Amino acid sequence: MARTREFDRDVALDRALRLFWLKGYDSTSMQNLVDETGVNRASMYATFGNKHALFQAALQRYNELIDTECLAPLREGGSGMARIEAFLRTMLEAQVSGEHPACLMLKASLAVNPGSPETREQIDRYVAMVDEAFLGAVKDAQAAGEIPSDRDAGDLARYLTYTMQALIVSSAMRESKAVAETQLSLALNALR
Repeated sequence: MARTREFDRDVALDRALRLFWLKGYDSTSMQNLVDETGVNRASMYATFGNKHALFQAALQRYNELIDTECLAPLREGGSGMARIEAFLRTMLEAQVSGEHPACLMLKASLAVNPGSPETREQIDRYVAMVDEAFLGAVKDAQAAGEIPSDRDAGDLARYLTYTMQALIVSSAMRESKAVAETQLSLALNALR
C-alpha cells in the first residue's frame, strides 16, 4: 500500500519558490530545499522530481502570483496613467524596502542555463503577461487623452516592461532611491 504524502505540496512549493527567489537557482542546493520546506529528500524527489523540475514548478507558481496579484492593479478601472504610475511606484517601493528580493524571472534569465527551453518558456510567459497588463493601461490612458493616441500602444507597453525591469535591476544594485525615483519620473514623462 502506498504511503500518503505527509505535507502540503503548495506550502512546500511556496517555500521552495521563496528560497530560489532569495538565493537563486545555482546557490540553492537540494539540502537547502529539504531544510526550507521540511520535506524529506525522497518525498521531494517523488513529488517534484529533480531540482530543475522543482525550479520549473516554482517559476510557474511565481507567474501565477504575478498574474493574479502583482499585475491586478494595472488591470483595474480608472485612469490608465495613474495605474501605470502607481504600479511602478509600488514595485519600486517594494524593491527599495527589501520586501522583495529583485525579480525571480530576471534572476532566472541571467543565472539559469539559457538553453533550458522550460525556463525560457516561463520567462516568455512572464514578459507577455507584464506587456499585456501595461498594454491595457496604456490603451486606457490613450483613450482618456493622458498619452498621445498616435503613439504605438504595444511599443509603449514594452517600454514600460523594460522600465520596470531596469528599476528592479537598479534597486538590486543598491542605487539610491532618489536615483530610481528620477529614472521613474523620466520614464513617465516620456509617455506624455
